Amino acid sequence: MMKNIQHIFVIIVSSTIMICGTLSAQTQAFLDIGVNPRSEALGATQFGSGANALSIFTNPAQLAQISGLRASTVMTQWIADITHYGGAMTYNLGTPGTIGLTGIWMDYGTFTRTTGAPGTADGYATTGEFSVTEYAIGVAYAHPLTSKLSLGGHLQYAALSLPTIASASGTVSDQATKSQMVFHVGTVYTPGWKHLRLGAHLQQSGLSPQGRQGALMPGQMTLGGALDLLEFLPGTGWARSSDLTLAYDWLQDRGARTRQHLGLEYALQDVLFLRGGYRFGYDQQGLTAGLGVRMLLGTTALQVDYAYSDFGTYFGTVHRFGCGVALW
Repeated sequence: MMKNIQHIFVIIVSSTIMICGTLSAQTQAFLDIGVNPRSEALGATQFGSGANALSIFTNPAQLAQISGLRASTVMTQWIADITHYGGAMTYNLGTPGTIGLTGIWMDYGTFTRTTGAPGTADGYATTGEFSVTEYAIGVAYAHPLTSKLSLGGHLQYAALSLPTIASASGTVSDQATKSQMVFHVGTVYTPGWKHLRLGAHLQQSGLSPQGRQGALMPGQMTLGGALDLLEFLPGTGWARSSDLTLAYDWLQDRGARTRQHLGLEYALQDVLFLRGGYRFGYDQQGLTAGLGVRMLLGTTALQVDYAYSDFGTYFGTVHRFGCGVALW
């Protein structure tokens, strides 16, 4: 049985690598922005902080590991005064598996609309304000194939709506809206040794309703893992009330660029979480950090998380604030 499980895992991971090898270069998109603050604080690794509703965005197969009803929201203070919102809700149906719903939305603020005005001092005139709408909604499903191997998928509908452009001769609305179906597939393998978790996650464009394959979504493949370092010590005293998780991810995107993520989380009695990490291979991104607090109220758990990301001299810092609830 163990050999069969290993063979299945190797086949899935190998297929993921082959698919990713066929991807072509593509511009980064808003769907690339990390949604899970617990993951982002750990250098954007997949498995360092365990599974919650927002794990749909990092690896949907993790949903098979959580029980009951889970819901989480997050707000990200993105660069250039942009705000990014995200949310997810999951429910474990038992034997049929776990289902989930997701949503993300970008708030760019408002912009001043102008049009050419020959003969005026400035050469243009203002004609009001406009905004840009960018969002994605999705559904997810995960199921354990065996007691150690899980598979999950996440299908998103992503849309970008641009305003019509006013001109002296009228309005121009060509290509005002773009939409894209995006598919994610992930696997999680837990061999049962030192809380080791291994996984693969492929993020890829699907069919475009407007015939614009890949217009919004970059493809990305991630291989990662995590384990508890304190399990290598004798299980006595403080070590049994604490966890020290080391996580590592290897990524490749459509531009054939390889990057690495490293994270470390210390959890005290599953109540207080201190996190840190680093992203290697980026021009601006690097150091990450964060913390979390979990409170148990009977059969309900509340968790608040914060993540800090350094985007270098040009873009400054990014802050994420998340809140989640779990009902058993």
